[in-house]
Amino acid sequence: MPAAESLDGARVGEEPCEREESEDGDGPAHTRDMDPHLAPSNQETATHGTLEAMRLRCLALLFALAACGDDGGADGDPIDAFVADAVMVDAAASDASGDAGLPAQRIDIGTGQLDYEPLPEDRSIELVQGAQGGVHIDLALRIWGVAPDDLLLRYEGFVADTDEEVFVPVERLLNADRIVDNGDYLLRAGDRLILDEALLPREELVGREVRVEVTATPPDASPLVGIATVVIVDLE
Repeated sequence: MPAAESLDGARVGEEPCEREESEDGDGPAHTRDMDPHLAPSNQETATHGTLEAMRLRCLALLFALAACGDDGGADGDPIDAFVADAVMVDAAASDASGDAGLPAQRIDIGTGQLDYEPLPEDRSIELVQGAQGGVHIDLALRIWGVAPDDLLLRYEGFVADTDEEVFVPVERLLNADRIVDNGDYLLRAGDRLILDEALLPREELVGREVRVEVTATPPDASPLVGIATVVIVDLE
């Protein structure tokens, strides 16, 4: 088995090459590798062969490195491509976990001045006499899957069988201070829809079905609409 070579061309396990110094006139001294295992006449040939082998190995290494660098080419460096893929995977994982943690977007319409009260089974909602003589219905909302900041709410009320809008539309621009964030959903209570009695007197509304529509519009997303059909009752 041939002896292994170190980087300087010497065979591992053999005696180191002797170095012979000579003077060429007034010029600087130079060295020459002397292999004790070779005859004097073959010293120059061995030295030349060792240097040539080292030169060829260096050239091969340079070509290999150049080939690795060309793999990126105009399509981008392989490391950059790996980083981009990692970011995309992380983003996808983040989106997946976010979607898993957020409830589906929806609006629950109920009643209540201070808290959310679900509509009863008969879907009845009371027509309330206001302090200034008008009448209204009290509404409360649970809004799922929407952030509270700059959330625009719009309330509308229509007679179900005629599709006539008989309540005065109301809009509210919300922020974190004007809505209660319960973690899973946003709570908004105490909003009112006021009946426009010029369009329909209260006596004619009692006992009829009204379609309440609530639209929640985030600043950077599509509107979310909730609809509930209620029956107007007058308990006073």
